[in-house]
Amino acid sequence: ASCNPTPEKVQRMPKEWFDINGFLKIGENGIVTIMSPNPEIGQNVKTSMPMIIAEELDIDWNNVIVEQAPLNTDIFQRQLAGGSQSIRAGWEGLRMAGATARHMLVAAAAEAWQVPASEITTNAGILTHEASGKSAGYGE
Repeated sequence: ASCNPTPEKVQRMPKEWFDINGFLKIGENGIVTIMSPNPEIGQNVKTSMPMIIAEELDIDWNNVIVEQAPLNTDIFQRQLAGGSQSIRAGWEGLRMAGATARHMLVAAAAEAWQVPASEITTNAGILTHEASGKSAGYGE
């Protein structure tokens, strides 16, 4: 990624978003918005927390937008800054959010393609079933 991207590297904003869970939504073009529940006060949580989700989701970081999550204690725990606790207190929930979303996408593809979910792989936001030659981006 670069602060001066070339036009061919700039993705358009999605026309439609699909809410997956409280932490993420996926656009029809594969752009993923990850909500960062904790405020940024110099501890780099706007990068580290979404990266945990992105890693479990198996999405290309270049296709990620990070937004500050709204205050919502029904969805997010410990929405505060202090004590260097953001990652320590939140990493497990962040991993589960990304892994659950990936699992849901694999299950949906398996149903649509009529193949076993165990045969579908993910890589950088693409679902693939090698035996049938089928593949689709997360937003499709």
